[in-house]
Amino acid sequence: MKTSFSDMDFYKDICQIFVNDDNAFAHFRTYGPDYNRVLEHVTQAQGQQYLNIAIKNYPKLIDNLDRVRKNDAVGRPAVYPYINAGLFSPTTLRYAKVMADIYKHMGGFDIGKNVIEIGGGYGGQCRIINEFMNPETYTIVDLPIVNQLQEKYLSRFHTCPIEYVCDPTLEELKGKKFDFVISNWAFDELLPEYQEIYFETIIKNSKHGYLSGRYSADVVHPGHMTVDRFKDWCDIRPYDPSPFVECQIITW
Repeated sequence: MKTSFSDMDFYKDICQIFVNDDNAFAHFRTYGPDYNRVLEHVTQAQGQQYLNIAIKNYPKLIDNLDRVRKNDAVGRPAVYPYINAGLFSPTTLRYAKVMADIYKHMGGFDIGKNVIEIGGGYGGQCRIINEFMNPETYTIVDLPIVNQLQEKYLSRFHTCPIEYVCDPTLEELKGKKFDFVISNWAFDELLPEYQEIYFETIIKNSKHGYLSGRYSADVVHPGHMTVDRFKDWCDIRPYDPSPFVECQIITW
């Protein structure tokens, strides 16, 4: 049974190739359009916008760009020149922007010891958070084969201990508390029944959080969670720059 819009055979099949084949993994971030339908599709222009926002929210980032650029040492992504920044994957700059958003929201790098991410892509956001925010544990909840790709990517870097969770019922997480939850266009893509499970098990048990995605009643699919579920206890603002349709950032 599908759990989310990203739970598609073509995506899982290509992630399996990257896990099994080191030659394919060596350039997985530019492997082909099937993978880029899901990840690594940020444009060069969007990358510049994300970089500008990231530096605005965390001015010292300009002196720490090489720490961000480590992400691009694996997977041979498409990189572009950015003024006063050098070559970057636009997707990496979006991960840096999320980190800087969180830095501004929390007033610093201390986001707590236990971090959980719903939908971790190939692990790029986790790598950036580990570089700057030093959590003691990090949990990524995703599809089984995507967890394996994340583990392969992140094994190339120094990180805190990472737990990979692929059971969509989240049984192993029930009763646990988290200091911070992150989800970039993943929680909003879960099918409604799984949104409820993740909301009750992760969202409500996380002291702070950062969710980006489509939560406006005008654009969500029928039955999906909207901003109404968050408006009484969270800060909600438009995602700027919005990558496609109307999107929001939800923080608490």
